[in-house]
Amino acid sequence: MKTLPFQINRHAPDPLNEQVVNGLTAAVRNGYLKPGERLPSIDGLAEELAVGTQTVRKALKKLSDQGDLVVRPRQGIVVADRRKTWFTKHVVHLRFGGAGYYFNAKHQRFESVLLEKQVRTTGVRICEEEFRAGLPHLKLILDSQPVDLVFLDGPSGGLLHELHKRQIPFVVAEEDPEPLGALAGVATDRSAAYEQLIAHFSAGGTEHLCVVGNRARHGEAVHAMAIEAGIKCSLLEQPENDRSFFGETPAERHGYQLVQRLLCQTTPLPDTIFFHDDYLARGGYLALVEAGIRIPDNMQLATVVNRGHCPFFAKVPTRIEIDPERDGETTAAIIMQLLKGEKPVPAGATLGAIFVPGKTTRTPESTQTTNGA
Repeated sequence: MKTLPFQINRHAPDPLNEQVVNGLTAAVRNGYLKPGERLPSIDGLAEELAVGTQTVRKALKKLSDQGDLVVRPRQGIVVADRRKTWFTKHVVHLRFGGAGYYFNAKHQRFESVLLEKQVRTTGVRICEEEFRAGLPHLKLILDSQPVDLVFLDGPSGGLLHELHKRQIPFVVAEEDPEPLGALAGVATDRSAAYEQLIAHFSAGGTEHLCVVGNRARHGEAVHAMAIEAGIKCSLLEQPENDRSFFGETPAERHGYQLVQRLLCQTTPLPDTIFFHDDYLARGGYLALVEAGIRIPDNMQLATVVNRGHCPFFAKVPTRIEIDPERDGETTAAIIMQLLKGEKPVPAGATLGAIFVPGKTTRTPESTQTTNGA
């Protein structure tokens, strides 16, 4: 059997199973591995790539789903004959930034919906190293197979020239997309939920709000709304290198450290904290509890959360809920319309959020009771 033409880089930001998927995908589609060619067993692949068998199993599941390999119990792993696959369209899914529950869940749902519609997706993680190297992985995929559409799930700068040059249709999803030449845009707009949140803070007697999180994404929008509502507002920004991790969650550690610093260095303390990330909120909540601060009596708290994955607090938090599965389905629906030659009405989609009051903020009634006491 041939030696695999790639190695695993344990210092790369991509998960190990994604590196296996990307390496084998490229080997199949550039012709290094031929249709019908047999690969080593799961144990053999794990040994050659120096990864665990579970990592190999996850990669093989994805490769089987996207039609590159055929995995049969007791018969081995064989390169598929793509002339016999049942896919009708091919979408390249460019994913930006780091991993996190929201992005992983959204991407997984997006790709599974397209798979159900007989659309194959090839995921490519675009990182700084890929840009610096001149996009070799993306170019290999675009050179080796027909592509019906490219979905840029993040900032499009630096990629549009390559897509325009190849005349490949594309869709852009950004916080505030300006999809020059794109068939459609997918925007993120949480302003309605944030307005409800600020109104809730005002009704509950908030005078000083501290926003903890990413200034550029939504922190400044919440800050502006709070100032307009007559609430003093400060920003405590999450470290830049802390936003792209998943699992060990340095964000949780930084939330703890940021709130500790806030408690030590800020006088008077804000009466309300809004976390723009649920992992930050977990760490920040622990720091508040350790300091003996009672929620919401001494300080109010609210956070952004993923639907169904609310941080574990003693009380159900007041929150802005985002729904990655719904957002993945919404985005996939736009892609399907375009692949069918239909023009979406409106020409794109907006991914929103909902405000849900909880027990970590005060209501007008509880505020009156506290003041009366």
